[in-house]
Order: sequence, then structure tokens, then C-alpha cells
Amino acid sequence: MATKNEFIIGLGGVGGRALQAFRRTCVIRKADNQQFEKNGGRFEFLYVDSNDDIIIGGGWEIYAEDISLHATDIIRLKDAGTIPPISQISEQENIAPWIGKLAEHFSRRARGNSQNTDTQLQGLEGAGQLRRFGRVLFARHSARIRNVISAKLGNLQNGGDSAINFRIFCTLGGGTGSGSLIDMITLLRAMGQERGFKAKVYVYPFIAGAAADASNAGSFYENEYAALRDLNALMTGRYHPFVVGRDIGVNQGNDFVNDHQPVQQVFLSSEVAPGSPNLEQQVDYMAKACFDAIIYASGKFDNPNCLKAFSGEDLVDVTPGEPKDGTPLRSYRFSAFGARRWCVPTDQIKELLKYDTMKRIMKGWLEGAPLTKGMEHRDWSSAQQNAFNFRNGAVFSALDKKKAELMAPLQNALQTIKKNNRRDPDVLTNI
Repeated sequence: MATKNEFIIGLGGVGGRALQAFRRTCVIRKADNQQFEKNGGRFEFLYVDSNDDIIIGGGWEIYAEDISLHATDIIRLKDAGTIPPISQISEQENIAPWIGKLAEHFSRRARGNSQNTDTQLQGLEGAGQLRRFGRVLFARHSARIRNVISAKLGNLQNGGDSAINFRIFCTLGGGTGSGSLIDMITLLRAMGQERGFKAKVYVYPFIAGAAADASNAGSFYENEYAALRDLNALMTGRYHPFVVGRDIGVNQGNDFVNDHQPVQQVFLSSEVAPGSPNLEQQVDYMAKACFDAIIYASGKFDNPNCLKAFSGEDLVDVTPGEPKDGTPLRSYRFSAFGARRWCVPTDQIKELLKYDTMKRIMKGWLEGAPLTKGMEHRDWSSAQQNAFNFRNGAVFSALDKKKAELMAPLQNALQTIKKNNRRDPDVLTNI
């Protein structure tokens, strides 16, 4: 039976943008979303970040509908914009065991840098692409994060279903998302062990190649490597991190006990893909793919083989390459989405009609419409001269060029349909 409880989590700025895109998709795909809820499905959302730019920015409205997160869905890791001295934070019992040397980890140029570490950290936007600092901020608020998750789990489990899918969006090159990902996963799994609910964790990380050069503050690519390394080690049982969100002393220790499959699947996204999609496009694609996976698994389609493509059931375990005895070196639960879809290009058609209508209105105005009462004495020679000037002017040419530009993708789509000899009635609306 498909899991009805879906907990969508965004870590860091890109994680917040993915939550925004996911909630937009819920509105755009309202019929599917309503059917999911009718079948007993439930959504909960949580956004954890050290910066407010996504929350206070635009984009939280679509079709005049407000898609903003509720206050209870947001955890700000820098509540007042400042934090206590790092030396003071490092003494917390859920941080001291793993914090390491402060100057080594929290100064961009530790050697020979005389700048006060606390002053440097206070001046950062968010976690400043310092991965360990992102983990510190998460650990500092871990009790609150745990309590918020606990309350939301109660809302999801009101229907009696103890199985929950956790879907985490984040980027691996920043500080907050990359630094808190492992701790969020281990916290969710630890809570599942303690409370007895079935938790499946799906991770949707964004990684970048050369496209990130402009936003690289000095450790972007190192963060990506370290995050992928830790994620792989966690999934293969080689990494047992300190669970920062667990109460000290629980289960005779706080190191994560690697239960079966701490992460169900990792779906990577990068601009190294056909079409070289930029980050904004990737966020949109991943949000839609995640929504599709949820709707598909909830019973809209009933092909079990397609469901296994999302879950990895019976596929990952038989993948050749790594020995199955002992602890493998790498996990085979890293995947990527590939999607093709037909859709009715409503927005493009509206824009096309807008320009076409504008042309016809201006043409009718300049060339004259059929005579109506009160217009018998119109100067037609002047109107004809205006029409000639308009047809041979820059505005008319620009409109024609825009119309051709808008028509091109529609004509290409039609040619593709003809080429593939598609004859089914749903050719334009399904897939």
C-alpha cells in the first residue's frame, strides 16, 4: 500500500526555493493534489535556513493564490541576525564532541589570519558556505527542530498510518543545506527508531559544475565533495555521526546506529545534463518530479515496475559491481531524474494571442474599420498613409518577429508528433 504521509523539507536557500516550486506545482496540478488528499494523503512542510532572503522574497503567489509557508513551517537558525560567540556555542553538550579546532574550521584563511573568528562569523550572510558552521547552527536549534518535527508527525499520523516519506531538498555547495543534511537524516531516522514509525528518507540535492564559479565564496566545490562523501559513507554503514538532535544519553550513546537503509534514494540534479539547465530550471524540474513520484505512488497509476524505478525495490540490491559481503565502498542508491512530457502550452498560446491581437487592433485602427455612424467624414487618405508607415516600421516588424519566435516551439512540437506518428487522443496532454 502506498504511503499517504509526505513530509517535505527544505534546507538552506535552494531548499527553500524548491519548497516554493513544490507548492506552486500543488496549485498548478490542483486536480492531482485534490485526488491525493481525497485518498487520504497529507502534506507537512518544514523550511530550515540561516537566511531570510527566500522567505521575504517574491514568488509565494500563483494564480492569485497565496502559497506562503505558515510560521510553524519555518525555523530560522539566526533568529536575531546574531549568535553567541562560537567558543560559547562549542561547549554545548551536543556540539562539543565533534566541533574540532575553532580557528581551523571557522576562519576562511586560518593560517596567518588575525581577524577575530567571532567577528568574521557574525558578518556572514547565512552560514557563508562554511559547512561546519551550518552544522553548528543546526545543532544549536536541534531541540526546537525536533519538537517542530514531532508536532508535525502527530498531524500526519492522526489517520493511523505510521509510515512517513521524508523528502529533503538542499544544495551541497553551500553552508546551511550541506552542513545540516546528514544531521537532519540521522535525526529523522533516530526519531523513527524511538517512536516506532516507518521512515523512508529521499534526498534531492543540487550539485553544480562550472556554473557555480560566480557564487563560489571559496569552499563551494569542497563542500559538495565532503557532503557526497559523508552521504555515501552514511548509506554504506561506514559513517556513524553524532546525532545532534537526540537527547544526550538516549540509547546509551549518541552516535548514529546505521539501521537498514538510512536513505531510500538520492536524486541528484546538476547543470551537466541535456540542455544545460540553470539552477532555477533544475529547482522547477526537481519539484515537479518529486510531485509526480508522490502522485504516481499514491495510486494514479498502477504499474508496479514504474513504482520500483522510484523506490529502487528489487533493483538496487541486484546491481552488479560492488561486493555484497561486508561493507561496500559506495552506495547504489544515487540516481537522477529524466523526464519527457507533453503539455498544452497555455502560457505561450496566451502570449501569442496577445501579440496577434495587438497587431490586429493597431492594423484596424490605422487602416480603418467598416464605417459606423459618426465616422462618415474620416480622412481615409491619412489613415492609409499611417497604415503604410506602420506596416513598414519597426513596431510592426518587431511584432512579426515576436510572433514567429512564439510560433517556432509550437511548430517544432507538432513536427515531433508527426515524426513519431503519434495518433493517441491524449497526445498533447499526457506523459
